[in-house]
Parts: sequence; structure tokens; C-alpha cells
Amino acid sequence: MPSRPLTAVLLALALAQGCDPQDSSPVPQPVPGLVRQSTPMLSQADQLVLGLAGAVAGEGKVHVEDRTGGARVEAVSAASGSFSAVIAAGADAELVLRFETDEGISDPVSLRRKRVFDPPPTLAPANHQAQVVTPPDAQGQVSVSNDAGPGQPPHIAATADVTVIVSNDANGEVVSSTTDGNGLFTVTLGGAHGDPIRILLVDPDTVDLTSDFLTYQVP
Repeated sequence: MPSRPLTAVLLALALAQGCDPQDSSPVPQPVPGLVRQSTPMLSQADQLVLGLAGAVAGEGKVHVEDRTGGARVEAVSAASGSFSAVIAAGADAELVLRFETDEGISDPVSLRRKRVFDPPPTLAPANHQAQVVTPPDAQGQVSVSNDAGPGQPPHIAATADVTVIVSNDANGEVVSSTTDGNGLFTVTLGGAHGDPIRILLVDPDTVDLTSDFLTYQVP
């Protein structure tokens, strides 16, 4: 058994590395710094929660819970550790994440958002009839774009020069790019017919400054 001084040193090292000495699960907790959340508008009752690559430790299930409203959802995570989930929760909800694998389920981790009063990025459909998502190609990839072509207004009006994150709830894949000077973007990711595709904008300098999200289905 370690001596008391050694125990104190080990405890200090654990705290310095961000570990909670009370954690009891062998499954690693999700990493809050790699999670992005949408900012619901007044008319929006749902919130998109995205995990970038490395947000969780590979394939498994991500449990998202709203401790204020009681809503709960599950999402699959990709091998890269990314995931995408929509939960019925407003902007002020207290969300908690857990990660589940065959080895068990992690201890909970809270998502804490900073209040930012700068104008958020905006994302709004300009052409509701446009095909924003293409059918899957032979490799199972779909294209997601708001670019209607030279001289045409975009299918979706988006803030210029910000991060655009596109996700697929069905497989947990999440990809990101940057809107150009006209707010245009095009990304590709894996998808199958009927998969829900989510689109979110994030300020590149302030990750808590986000847009509401849009949803499309793979045709």
C-alpha cells in the first residue's frame, strides 16, 4: 500500500491531469472540449450536440441527458470518437454526457457553456426546394453543399468565414470545413438513404458562439 506522502503525490498528479479521483468506471469519460452545441432560437426546442473526433474513445453509445428538463437520448459514436445527437433541450439546459462500451459506462461529465453576447453565426434556408444533400455514391459518400452555382443565391444563407460542421446521426460521422467569403460550403461524409444530416456553424474564435442547426435527409 502506498505511503501517505506517495498517495498525496499520486492524487495531485491525477488532479493535474484532469482526472476525478472519485471516477469508478474503466470507460473513459467524454471530452467536453471536443463537444459543440447548437444555440436554439426562441422557436427551437431542440439542441444539437456534436462530438468532434476524439470526443469519446471510439465506437460505442453516447448518452445525453438534460438534468433540468429530464430529456434523454442515445447516439452511436464512430471509430474516430465523433457523434451527433439531438435532444429536446433549450439553450440553458444542463447537459450531461456518458460513454458506453462493452466494458461498461463512463462516469458522467457535464457540459458547461460560456455566455457570449456577440452576434452568433447564422444559418437559414434560402431555397426550401433545393437539393442540399446528394444521394450516396458508389463509395457510400454524400455531398452536402449550399452552393447553387455561379451567379446564383446559395441554397442556405450562412455566415462567411466560420466553421461549418456537418454530421450524420446514423453513423456518428462528423466533418468540418470553413465557409468561404460568400458563406458557401461543400463537404462530403458517409451516408445512406434516409440518414439525418445536421448542419451547424461555429465561430472559429469562440466555440460557444454557435448557430441553430438545420436538418436534411439523404435522398
